[in-house]
Amino acid sequence: MLRLVRFTRLLSFKLFFLMALLLTLIFSFYMFITLRLHTSHLMESILNNAISTSDIIRRSTRYSMLQNHNEEVVQIIRTISKSPGVDGIRIYNKKGMIMVSSNLDEMGKTMDMQTESCYVCHSQKIPVESLPSQNQTRIFRSAEGNRILGLIKPIYNEPDCYNSACHAHSPSAKILGVLDVKMSLHQVDRHLQESRKQMISYAVLSIASLLLTCGGFISIMIHRPVTKLMEGTRQIASGNLNYVISLNSRDEIGELARSFNSMVSKLGKAYEEITNWSKTLEQKVKEKTEELEKTQSKVIQME
Repeated sequence: MLRLVRFTRLLSFKLFFLMALLLTLIFSFYMFITLRLHTSHLMESILNNAISTSDIIRRSTRYSMLQNHNEEVVQIIRTISKSPGVDGIRIYNKKGMIMVSSNLDEMGKTMDMQTESCYVCHSQKIPVESLPSQNQTRIFRSAEGNRILGLIKPIYNEPDCYNSACHAHSPSAKILGVLDVKMSLHQVDRHLQESRKQMISYAVLSIASLLLTCGGFISIMIHRPVTKLMEGTRQIASGNLNYVISLNSRDEIGELARSFNSMVSKLGKAYEEITNWSKTLEQKVKEKTEELEKTQSKVIQME
């Protein structure tokens, strides 16, 4: 435990931890932005597919609806509903009755105006006659738990509709019904989930590789030189003035090591000079002491 505490206090560990944190944040942000853009592109593709399917349905059923050939309309819609990604197709009248559906069991039923497909237009007392494009789509969950993208396209009362002999629509009516196309997002969600897993795996591998590279660089360029400098200071503190730090790098740490060696060399010379001067002083003191003793002895003899 004590070793772990000491290890966490090392400069190299702090630098390594900071780099690991920065790399994790950078890769997480990059992965978040990439997934967000990827999801946006996929959803845009699905929406364009739903719009294209809606336009195909309107064009392919236009003549049959003008001729009041409901069976042909049903067959066309059922055929289109078997396309990949299409979850269901319905045509409602103004009262919410399902006039045509890819599911034959639904035909003739009246939908609750508070359901997800009707609430956008019928949330107010007077139904909305013009629906903005951003309100024509909604995302909800199916009974199986899969996400569904729904696209609502109003069926407007055109001159061909109220001028047709077999129709009794009033020219004052603006909307005759609603075309509801539902696209399954199950494959999109699976693709996004797989992409998320792959990106996380790639990010973890990339971070691990970069951290190993950075860890080796920090160990060689910072940890080892600093360790040698610390060992040099301990040797000098213990009195070993002949210790030389062996660092040949040309960076700041190498310059610090060379300055340290020069300082130690000068300290060694100064210590040697002080030692020699101390020995010389002791010899001179000894000589003077002997001279004083001789002089004192003569004085005593003279007395």
